[in-house]
Amino acid sequence: MQIGNMYTASVFMSFLSFLSVSNDNQKELVDNVVGFLSYGSGSKSKILEGKVVDTWREKINHLNIFESLNNRNYIDFKTYEKLHNNSLDKVIIKKNSMVLKEISKQENMQGFRYYS
Repeated sequence: MQIGNMYTASVFMSFLSFLSVSNDNQKELVDNVVGFLSYGSGSKSKILEGKVVDTWREKINHLNIFESLNNRNYIDFKTYEKLHNNSLDKVIIKKNSMVLKEISKQENMQGFRYYS
């Protein structure tokens, strides 16, 4: 609800949210089975399941996803359009940021993204 549509990535963001809320509420999830369902525009869907392992808390403790969401930098629509069209000529956030270096055009790797 707070991040908008990320297509398939929203499934995993929802899972991180579930883990974070469970951790904050001291819920124990070890050995619970979690189902994942994502679907596209009617042509594809994916259904997966996973089992929560005993190291789940240590894997998410450093993420602070709700704090990160609360500390977002809002941008106007014109800036969003420039980001979307790859025509922005200045960095919006300088601290702790990753920068897209390249999108591969190599056969069998087309679309892979490399960050620095």
